[in-house]
Amino acid sequence: MELSHSKVQMYLSCPQRYKFHYVDRLPEKPHANLEFGKLIHEVLEFLHNPRNMKTPALEELMEEFEKRWSKLPETEGMADYKPLGIKMLEDYYQVYVPLEEEVLAVEQRFRLPLENHTLVGVLDRVSRSKDGTILITDYKTSKTLPTQPEVDKDPQMTIYHHFAHDLYPGRPILMRLHFLKFDFLFETKPTDEAWTAAKKRVLGAASAIESGQFDPTPGGLCKYCDYMNLCPAMKHLFKSEDEQTEVFDGIDIKDTVREYIRLKEIVRTSNAQVDELATKIEGYMGVEGYTRLFVDNIVMSQVKTRRPKWDEERLIEVLNNLGLVEEVQGVREDMVNKLLDSDAISAEQKRELESCREIRFSYSLRYKFKGEDKD
Repeated sequence: MELSHSKVQMYLSCPQRYKFHYVDRLPEKPHANLEFGKLIHEVLEFLHNPRNMKTPALEELMEEFEKRWSKLPETEGMADYKPLGIKMLEDYYQVYVPLEEEVLAVEQRFRLPLENHTLVGVLDRVSRSKDGTILITDYKTSKTLPTQPEVDKDPQMTIYHHFAHDLYPGRPILMRLHFLKFDFLFETKPTDEAWTAAKKRVLGAASAIESGQFDPTPGGLCKYCDYMNLCPAMKHLFKSEDEQTEVFDGIDIKDTVREYIRLKEIVRTSNAQVDELATKIEGYMGVEGYTRLFVDNIVMSQVKTRRPKWDEERLIEVLNNLGLVEEVQGVREDMVNKLLDSDAISAEQKRELESCREIRFSYSLRYKFKGEDKD
């Protein structure tokens, strides 16, 4: 399977949208922010193309911007981006032209084998500094800045870094994220741990795609999606007035939903009342030292349940020290318990893990009525 960072990002954001776009190949309308980002990349490619006999003047750069702007599709909100683009390019030119590094390539496409799959991508600019370091620069037109720790773990930069090492073996590689709106340049050298996480992310998405897992993930971004009228999680909103009477199996669905909610609200209120009464009963039993009550033909018992509680922060620290985070898949309790029951670690290591667990007890009420157990 051929995957890119953007494909994986779309799948993880909403598998259903991925299916509409890449499997069903349904088109999306142009979006102003995406068209703007593409335009800025193209203009900077024009500026830094190593085939240029000389660096274009600022006037030539802005002419290229205007020429490409005139060819953009009509998109809602697009006009708001033009003054931003002009300022972005003028500021960039004043600061970074001429470059102090040698440009080796712009918009360099790559293919990176990953198990049975292929990762593809584009390096915005590949340069060589005076000391021989290979500089991979990725332009961003985002309106927000990430933090340095987020950049250090960024899966896109990590993948590009891994490819650059294959392309320039033995050479020092420095990754750079240039946020043009802020003229802020992040630098990072992704670690082996970041590459392991990026691989797991890609392979996990690939496995889910191959197995046909395309459930929608409704949320705040749905209102921007072009597939709302097709999506199982949203398309009911688009039923016409003529279709408002919905009958299934002889039952009006809307009335059924309303009745369901009415009854659920009754149950929720009743549950709250039950919890309040249980608290009073348990309080009485605790004060009097009772574990069972006998009322009429009811026998009510207080059941004590042993519940381990993990100190997650301490547990992560211990697992990291023991090199076992991957083995237990983070802090999954079932995996930690499995590890404790196995012979994979020493008794001393088990004691260290056990020190992260506090045993707590919870109490609940049960009763017998006419010989039947009820919770």
